[in-house]
Amino acid sequence: MSAPDGESFCKKLHDNVGRTMKKFISFPNSTRGRLLFAGMIAAGLILLFMIVNEDGAGSVVTAEVKSKEFIVYVEITGEIIAHQSRLIKGSRELGRTLKIAKLAPEGSIVKEGDFLLQFDTSDLEKLLKDRQGELDFKNGELIALTAQFETDTVRLIRQLQIAQLTFDKERMKYEMSHLEPLNKRRQMQISMKTSELTFKDKQDDIESQLLQGRNDLQSTRNDIRILENNVAYTNSLIERSTIYAPIPGLVVYMEVSVGIGLGEKEKIKVGSSNSYRRSLIQLPDLSKMLVKAEITEVEYAGIKPGQEADITLDISETVYSGTVSELASLAHTKYIYSPGESPSFETVFDLKIAIHKDEDDLSLKPGMKAVCKIITNKLQNATYIPIRAVFEEAGVTFVYVKDGSSFRKTPVTVGTGNKEDIVITEGLTPGQQVALSDPFADTPDTAQFGSK
Repeated sequence: MSAPDGESFCKKLHDNVGRTMKKFISFPNSTRGRLLFAGMIAAGLILLFMIVNEDGAGSVVTAEVKSKEFIVYVEITGEIIAHQSRLIKGSRELGRTLKIAKLAPEGSIVKEGDFLLQFDTSDLEKLLKDRQGELDFKNGELIALTAQFETDTVRLIRQLQIAQLTFDKERMKYEMSHLEPLNKRRQMQISMKTSELTFKDKQDDIESQLLQGRNDLQSTRNDIRILENNVAYTNSLIERSTIYAPIPGLVVYMEVSVGIGLGEKEKIKVGSSNSYRRSLIQLPDLSKMLVKAEITEVEYAGIKPGQEADITLDISETVYSGTVSELASLAHTKYIYSPGESPSFETVFDLKIAIHKDEDDLSLKPGMKAVCKIITNKLQNATYIPIRAVFEEAGVTFVYVKDGSSFRKTPVTVGTGNKEDIVITEGLTPGQQVALSDPFADTPDTAQFGSK
């Protein structure tokens, strides 16, 4: 029979005493009343003594010795990160004068190709207008030059043909002058030579003018190409002034330096300046998430890639399954400092755990804290108890087994364990009850296992 609760008993005892006092008051001079009152007080004290001094069994919390699959795990704390993330930076070509005119809301979730950020392009649009005006003017100049060149070409060719005809005419006259007097024939020869030289000069002059015309046209075409490139480049700058998401993800504003003071930073906002060295937005893809953590040298020995893990968020009771995806082969030194304590160093290894979740589940966010239980082994039909139930004294490990209304100190042999439970290889059988605290609190040299 289990002992009644102490608080409940005291209340009942108080009520009984109260009722008895009322009866006693109703006949205070009655011998019978005095005897009844004294008997009630004595009975209550005896019952209270039996409850409180029942070898401590009634006030000690116990746990059952279990025998089933035992999970050996390493518990670590880590931070949730995205499997992939993109940093959106300012453009070097846009220069430092452009300022942000529009932003996607921070914390919003975007798809690939969605709007992220737009710079103020009013200066670029003015520049584009000026360059387009120059291009239009040059194109008009090219049209005029082309028309003039075609007209000049026709005119010069006609002049050349006239010079050639004159030369041919003088040559024919000379060739037919063999019956003419010598002096006249000599004059004809001179006229032929003169017309020949005139023809050749005209030919050279025309070729020079045509070459100059072609060069002028080519120079104008080159100018147009340069202006077209300038217009195209300015258009591309305007297009690049609007940035779209390269991957789906969560919009996170980055901090940028402001002012001239060292360390002065603020998150980007409308009006912030462009800089190709600045990261403006971080875009973590929430479809695949990881837990990034560090483990000690002792923990490293039992952890391997591919091991299963249970992941619990700090901010909720939600539990995800996961798998150890990455385990660093090289350690690094971690600086540890707590206020009021001396700084120290610890050797740790980096670890990543892939979280198993639906890609549509976007509730996990980078920066969240999580507790991970990495399962390093599973023992079938293992006998185990809570680690709080194991004590150590003078080098002997033991438990307090409930034996009726008292407890029996029982030596045990312990095996592997985790943060909550420990395997018992000898000394206990499933179904037994063991105390979770020392039922004999006045024993000075007894300590819970592992507390020293």
